[in-house]
Amino acid sequence: MKIKTIIIPVLAFAALAFCFNRADAAGATSGILLRQDVFAQSTALGEAFTAYPGAVACVYYNPAGLYAVGMREAVLSYSTKLFDTQLGFAGYAMAFKNSALVIGYSYLDTGKEQFDFDYTASITRTALNETLISVSYGGKVAEGFACGATVKQFASTLAGEYAANTVTADAGIMVFSKEPGLVFGAGVRNVSGSLTYSRQSEKLPQQTRVGLSYLFKFDNDPDLVRIRNFEKSGRFLVDSVQDAELGSVNSIGFESIFGYGSFRAGYKTGTSAGASGLYAGLGFVSDRGVNLDYAFSRGGELGSAHTLTLRIKW
Repeated sequence: MKIKTIIIPVLAFAALAFCFNRADAAGATSGILLRQDVFAQSTALGEAFTAYPGAVACVYYNPAGLYAVGMREAVLSYSTKLFDTQLGFAGYAMAFKNSALVIGYSYLDTGKEQFDFDYTASITRTALNETLISVSYGGKVAEGFACGATVKQFASTLAGEYAANTVTADAGIMVFSKEPGLVFGAGVRNVSGSLTYSRQSEKLPQQTRVGLSYLFKFDNDPDLVRIRNFEKSGRFLVDSVQDAELGSVNSIGFESIFGYGSFRAGYKTGTSAGASGLYAGLGFVSDRGVNLDYAFSRGGELGSAHTLTLRIKW
């Protein structure tokens, strides 16, 4: 490995991670859905996904990675967490040459609770309901460089009584080293906007992220790769995140792909309670382009969770 081919991405990652982790938190925020991943693939990797190219899940982490989606893709994802909390995503990706456009819809429902309002007796309502409509685009703009952006319409309702909505955006870049398999990524999420509930305004959960990933391939049988797309590979990932509410969050992940199956594992740790957790998952793919991914997370902001994602490519 030539040191010169990787020194710039590595130094950039170290510098940005240091700056982000030294930044002060922006105070109390709102919009849980704006920082919750609902994709099994990225969740199983400990949410270390800023430098992972070629997946629709990039819309949540770094839209620059959409440049490598490569095929049309329909995605359905569902996640259930503690206290009846449910999240979901439905999206469609349109792939072009070295770019892709993704339209998505996400929701969060925290379940029913009893509330006591001044003008009535105790009633049961959904504690928190949030929806998100997003349009994301990522493309390769130069040799070894890609960028992307997401525009999001976000709506939130508290106790079925107080509603707020806003528009916000994400942006990101990816840099590819001359060393095969090494990728550097950086991005910002929820860069603008606020929510106002009954005259009380709250900031959105802004995030800055940097990440590195390294893809390596095992010795593959050329005939199996050519005839059945049977490939053996692995990927290491590391992310550093500065969250306006959770503070510094760091994560690592590993993915191993063996033909039609994959295994994923990750760990995330942070400076605040609820930021740390263990993650693991499995993935399966068929010859017809049907992908099924599962992830289990223990810990995290909303507690333990099971996530299932169906992806259909053609």
